[in-house]
Amino acid sequence: MTVQNIAYDSSEHPYMASKYPHANFFIRTPEAKMYRVEHGRGKELLNRLPDDRPLFGVEVGVNEGYLSNHLLARRLGLTLWMIDHWERQKTLTAFGIALCQTDFASHRRVIMRRKSVEVAALIPDGVMDFVFIDASHKYWDVIHDIEAWKPKLKPDGLLCGHDIHMKEVLKAVDELVPGWEGGEDAMWFAPSEAKHGKSR
Repeated sequence: MTVQNIAYDSSEHPYMASKYPHANFFIRTPEAKMYRVEHGRGKELLNRLPDDRPLFGVEVGVNEGYLSNHLLARRLGLTLWMIDHWERQKTLTAFGIALCQTDFASHRRVIMRRKSVEVAALIPDGVMDFVFIDASHKYWDVIHDIEAWKPKLKPDGLLCGHDIHMKEVLKAVDELVPGWEGGEDAMWFAPSEAKHGKSR
């Protein structure tokens, strides 16, 4: 399985910032973060979601809310559960940014400042159109997130996540999501039922 990544050209996108001269994935400016979402995981996710009906989705691991902003702005029928514990001082700043990023859709967001598996226990099974997992990248945390959230999806719901290029994420996804499909910006998606001979 080949994982696709976005290659940024600093001559075309001067706001891209790298820690090292040839490290095109160390991004620090807000414009660059939004560019990566719009042309990477945000685009990949929206391309796989229906646009003809209301949607209920979950983002596990929100951080500064760039993906939340993108999804809520482009799917006006989306209600999004934004889940992150935002515990440490550094992430408290991220929490404030996430609030500002999504304030325009405050009536369509549900912010849960708790651990992922705690929130999953509060939500009935079979109600979500998609679950996007991008919280802790440690093996057991990814395992627990997938196990907790997979039952919350509708029969045709989409399970997906980010950073499949990381070893512990890859190991967990390989074990719990056999046949996963890769996408731009190190995305992973559970295989569609249609590819396995079932109608969606």
